[in-house]
Amino acid sequence: MILQDKIKVALEQGKVEGAKRLASELLKQEHRSEWDRDKREEYDGLFPTYYPTEQEFVFTSFDDDMNKWREAKEADGFIVTVFDTEKQYAEYRKAIDYSEDENYVTYDEWINETRVVREEAEATYDEDGIELTPHIPEITEQVRPYTQLDITDEMVEVQLNEFRDVKQEALDYLASTDWYVIRYADNGDAIPEEVMKKRQEAREIV
Repeated sequence: MILQDKIKVALEQGKVEGAKRLASELLKQEHRSEWDRDKREEYDGLFPTYYPTEQEFVFTSFDDDMNKWREAKEADGFIVTVFDTEKQYAEYRKAIDYSEDENYVTYDEWINETRVVREEAEATYDEDGIELTPHIPEITEQVRPYTQLDITDEMVEVQLNEFRDVKQEALDYLASTDWYVIRYADNGDAIPEEVMKKRQEAREIV
């Protein structure tokens, strides 16, 4: 069971403290996922490929229902690219070759890059072998460290209220469309497919 479902169950059972702990964990997970996504985009900006990113959706003019899907993706905020021929599309999908680039590093190497903040110093001794200065080890730190989100009570409460609001909206939608069901039972008038779909989604939430 995913955290979102656990939070819903905890709220339904009145286990507020448990829901708060779960909401705090969810906030941490979302923050880490956002950080990972931002770092991946930063890396891709340094060493891009021609493959579509999460923000881009590629079509070819020979795709079925291209216009319908293109409009939908543009409405969702995607960057839409359309190619006229399969050859153009194939060239676009070909990854950039960095094998000759001496500056190229993998994502793991880049994200785990470190820098020296204190140089190593060997111990020194006098002529009798008595240590004058101790050995000082090298100290490094990550160039791109992840800093965990500092969760506050206010942030947790906002998160829980979002779950409560979603449930209430679902209940309100069911109540506002009950007349379709009553009409169907009364005289057999069909319930619009879109209404049936949304009612099913609302029932899954509540």
